[in-house]
Amino acid sequence: MRSGKWRWVSARATGTSHQRRNAPCDDFGTAFELHQDGESILVQAVSDGAGSASHARIGARLACCAVSRALRQSLSQKPLAEISDEDITGWLDEVRDRIAHAATLHQLKPRSFAATLVCAVVGKTCTIVAHVGDGAFVYRKRGGLWRIASWPSQGEFANTTHFVTDEVLPAIAVSRISGRIVETAIFSDGLERLALAFDTQKPFEPFFETMLAPLRKSRGNGRNRLLSGHLRSFLDSTTVNARTDDDKTLILAKRVGVG
Repeated sequence: MRSGKWRWVSARATGTSHQRRNAPCDDFGTAFELHQDGESILVQAVSDGAGSASHARIGARLACCAVSRALRQSLSQKPLAEISDEDITGWLDEVRDRIAHAATLHQLKPRSFAATLVCAVVGKTCTIVAHVGDGAFVYRKRGGLWRIASWPSQGEFANTTHFVTDEVLPAIAVSRISGRIVETAIFSDGLERLALAFDTQKPFEPFFETMLAPLRKSRGNGRNRLLSGHLRSFLDSTTVNARTDDDKTLILAKRVGVG
């Protein structure tokens, strides 16, 4: 059995605005490792269902599951470094097709499942990030500062964004990062005000240094369930809820054996 090269924590929490309405969390996130020709590849995806969409929670789950399935298929046919923009557009088409099918079954329009999507595929020396809407993927190379792959996308009006279900195919922010990434974080827009410095459009370093500290001290690989439980409690804490009333999803990852 091949040993994993990453350890991570993941959690989500329902925003207080949703709790007041007895509404469920509309976020969804996933993380897993793939192995390709001896290379370990970390896949992470986070989706935030639109608060105005009746089936947003389902849309977010479908977006993460569909993009995961699509990129698995791509990586079964070619190395990560050879993934093209056309391949990535195909991933989004798969997401839209899955949601359209679900909408047909429910006799609804796809906009009833509106959701954003941030997906990162991290290889040994090559990383690809596909981003539609808000939320973000940030990363750090060995000895370097935290950097953001692409800034959250805002819609035409205040407090709006773009969704994978938009009637006109939404623009995909594709980032290709060369070199070896050692730590990552991917999150929904509920954490943007804590995790990003909007005046400089950069990651807020103290947030990530604090959040990664327990993971850096931990051992093993794969998802750390204990620390994920602690992260879930933090996301639902008074400290966080005082800053944001939205749903929150966060996945933090560290490459094993690399500082």
